[in-house]
Amino acid sequence: MYLGTIQVHGEKNIVKTLQAIKIGLQLPYSNDPKLANVVVCRIEDQAGSHIKKWLICGTNRTLAQQRAALHTAMVTTVPAASQSGSTCTSTACYEQVIAVLNETLNSLPGNYLHTSVNGPALHALLEKIPYPQGYTPAPTSTTAPAAPSHPSHV
Repeated sequence: MYLGTIQVHGEKNIVKTLQAIKIGLQLPYSNDPKLANVVVCRIEDQAGSHIKKWLICGTNRTLAQQRAALHTAMVTTVPAASQSGSTCTSTACYEQVIAVLNETLNSLPGNYLHTSVNGPALHALLEKIPYPQGYTPAPTSTTAPAAPSHPSHV
């Protein structure tokens, strides 16, 4: 089995990999230093498509570094590439920004998985895979999010 360019051998290792992805999809991103090495995963839409999906897995540390690098790249590239100074309004601007984003992503350190997947098929497969022995998933919340704590202005 291949996850991107990473080859996984043996049924036991494939099941362990799928279990790690299953758990990672349920874990929240965190900036807590104690959780820096915890692997989290997300299935995201590919840019411009709601059909094609990306499986993204990495440690909280690596994903935070990626977000910071992308933010820095965008803050410096968009104003430089755009005619208006703050937003892209031309194809040339978008092409330049995408080129910088790709260069930034390619220059980031390892510990990161980014591969195209069939989202519904992966979810269906993960439903069939049992959790690792001794792991208890967190219960899913059925309550609405808490109301904002700031006072309303009348």
